[in-house]
Amino acid sequence: MTDGSKGARHAASAIDAITLEVLRNALEATAQEMGGVLKLTAFSPNIKERMDASCAIFDPEAPIEIVGFGATAIGKVDTPELPALASGGAMPPPAAQIGTRQVFFEGEAVGERGGWSAARILLRDKLLAGNAIEGPAVIEEVSATTVLYPGDRARVLGNGALLVECGR
Repeated sequence: MTDGSKGARHAASAIDAITLEVLRNALEATAQEMGGVLKLTAFSPNIKERMDASCAIFDPEAPIEIVGFGATAIGKVDTPELPALASGGAMPPPAAQIGTRQVFFEGEAVGERGGWSAARILLRDKLLAGNAIEGPAVIEEVSATTVLYPGDRARVLGNGALLVECGR
């Protein structure tokens, strides 16, 4: 391989996923910081007031461009209609309950020892409107985990949101 660009592309494909993610975040943070400095020091009302600007890092010899931008929009929009969740009773359906797990809960006061407790494990996408969950419990979903401490209560609302009442 005598062509430098082919060698650069081959080297880039050999980077492991963790290194690639670290580099991506570093470059994106740099572009975002450049945008912040631009907005703070700008004289143009388009940039300073409307925040109409973007910053980029690019290499003319490589097929990569990192762009960071921010946008603010003001206007009237229709309120979106969210789908209603199917209704159920207070007891979560069996499909939502996948078992129990020992979970460590810290003490209630600073310096107080905590302890292990058996917590029910539930799947959030299987819960129904009206389901009530008493802690200790762990509600798992793809993007988040909700931990209910002993004494906490959660109720599934019609739009799928969890209303959590802390028992402490």
